[in-house]
Amino acid sequence: MKILMVCTGNICRSPMAEGIMRRILEMHGLEDWQVDSAGTCDYHKGAAPDARAIRVMKTRGIDISTLRARRIEGDDFTSFDLILVATDAHLRGLDALHRRFSGRAGMEKMLATHPTRTDQDLHDPYYGTEDDFAMTYEELHTALHARLERR
Repeated sequence: MKILMVCTGNICRSPMAEGIMRRILEMHGLEDWQVDSAGTCDYHKGAAPDARAIRVMKTRGIDISTLRARRIEGDDFTSFDLILVATDAHLRGLDALHRRFSGRAGMEKMLATHPTRTDQDLHDPYYGTEDDFAMTYEELHTALHARLERR
């Protein structure tokens, strides 16, 4: 299984989701699964994740400092099995590309499997504080654990 996490700039939500999912897969012994992340825009191409994301993840034992932002490409729709996006806007924005490239990848929201969230859009912590990044971590951690349990 190959999973791609997608947000806007690939420096907050999607690299955090990538790091969390890698940890979950490692804990479950699923070394054959692959996880990557990308953004819908190339604003931060080649940049490391936001320093606040790195700190929040590091305090939870996950190092995402070596990840680098990239933009989603047409090949991603055929090389990944599942694309998890942060918001409805990302789903709508990627739908046309998905059809154009006749991708095999399914697309869903990252929080679709969250057991208590009714609003499944993952808030962008970029304009907030480190506490917003911690909340993003908790929401992703809960939803991604639930996703793996339902596989």
